[in-house]
Amino acid sequence: MPQRTTGLLPHGYRRHSEILAREPESAAIARRLVRAALADWGLEDLADDGILVVSELMTNAIQHARRESIRVTVEWADAACVRVGVVDFSKAQPVSRKSALDDEEGRGL
Repeated sequence: MPQRTTGLLPHGYRRHSEILAREPESAAIARRLVRAALADWGLEDLADDGILVVSELMTNAIQHARRESIRVTVEWADAACVRVGVVDFSKAQPVSRKSALDDEEGRGL
């Protein structure tokens, strides 16, 4: 099912993107995508942070998305900006909720 694309976007950003199944095993594929994109651009020093972010986003999408697939994107706009994104293709807006002080999840990034 994975569909990977790479390239230069019209506004000059470089991007790596992949559509993955909404299943726990896809988180590892997303982490590899982030690491590969950053290595491709010579930004390996950002890999740990990028992998942490994509892991959190993938976990949220896997648990809460309503569709069967998720798109992961890594975009490099310029020297100061790398964007890691996860899209679940749902038209429904996320619902905010309160977390108790002792909750170990549910606070978002």
